[in-house]
Order: sequence, then C-alpha cells, then structure tokens
Amino acid sequence: QEEHLAFSGVLANGIVHDFRNPMSSLRLDAQMLEKEAGRGAESRPARIAELAGRMRHTLDRMEKVFQEFLALARPAAAVPEALELGACAQECVEMLAPRFETSGVAADVRRPVDPVVVRVAPAAVKRALLNVLLNATQHAGFGGRVAVEVARAGGKARLDVRDTGPGIPKAERERIFEMFYTTRPQGTGLGLFLARTAIEQNGGTLAVVEPTGPGACFRLEFPLAEKEPT
Repeated sequence: QEEHLAFSGVLANGIVHDFRNPMSSLRLDAQMLEKEAGRGAESRPARIAELAGRMRHTLDRMEKVFQEFLALARPAAAVPEALELGACAQECVEMLAPRFETSGVAADVRRPVDPVVVRVAPAAVKRALLNVLLNATQHAGFGGRVAVEVARAGGKARLDVRDTGPGIPKAERERIFEMFYTTRPQGTGLGLFLARTAIEQNGGTLAVVEPTGPGACFRLEFPLAEKEPT
C-alpha cells in the first residue's frame, strides 16, 4: 500500500510537471494571439492562423501525455514503432517555438540526409526529448543557443542537445537525473528523471557528456532499427 501511494505521488507530480510546460506555451501563444487580434484591421490572418494551429498542436500533445500517464497507472506493454530521430528532433524544436521566442534563445537542428531510424514508443521519446530541450533552454539564458544534432555513431543512433549556458560540474552530472533533485527553487526535480526513465525503457541511454565548447551536452543514444522503412 505504501509503495502504491508513493508511486501515485510520483505520478501526480509527473502530470503536473509535464502539463506545466505545454500550458505555459499555450498561455504565451494565447497572449500573442490576443495581441495580434487587437490590432484590428492591421492584424495578420497568417499570424493568427499560425498561433491557433500551434495551440491546437499543443493541446493534442497534452492529450497524448495524459493518455501516457493513464497507461503508467494501468501498466501495459508498449508496442515499439519506427521513429525517424531527425524528424522527431525537428518536431520537438518547433513545438517549443513559443518558449524559445520568449526566452530569447535560438534553436536549430542538424540532421543527416539519410534517415536515422530507431524502434521505440514515439510519444514517450518525444516527451523525454522535450524535457531535455526545456532544461537546455532554461540554462542557455537570454541570447543563448540550443543546438540539436542527430547522427549515426558507433553503430548507434545519437542525438546531442547542446546549450551555451554555464555548464554542469562533473560532480552533478549524475545527480541531476535523480528523482526530485533540482537546483532551481521553482523546479520539481522530475523533468530529467522522467526523461532518462523513458529513454531507458525504450532501450536507450541519456547522459551528460563532456562538451566540445562552453555549456552542457546531453546525449541520447539508441540501437539503430534493424530495418529502416523505404
């Protein structure tokens, strides 16, 4: 009973954490939509359509996240699907466009011409990557940059997320993945914990590696799919 209650608490905190970010994006988009609509005859229909579409996309993601947490409460075997890692990275960066915009952070994705395909539960991996990207954005700071690079390396699929923030001391590079560990007063200490848990459940790894320049570098690795779709 105690274990069940403890898990329920983690689950509830996880829902709050994963809903806080898209709700923040929704609020920002709603504010920009209201401002655009307030321009009257000078309002731009294309901009209004873009913001409305982004809000609808965010709501769809929130629905998927909610369904995932329901699945955690009622465990069932997830069926792996083919996921092109470059497209996944691009989608996640586009989903966080409002956050990048208001945080003053530039973000870009580098991906190879040939697809990098893995077999995972796509929604869980996307949610994990979003948490890693949000963490990078928070530390990059205004005027900073977040760079995502997808590649094949050592027979594996690799996705690096680099930021231009202050970096992570070596002594902290494992602790940041512990449940409820956070260095921010407003943090829950669940984002990176949930991200690593989801990645490992899908046969991958998530770690902080030595950056090639200033800032921090988070590395996700997965086995390559045995057979890529044509």
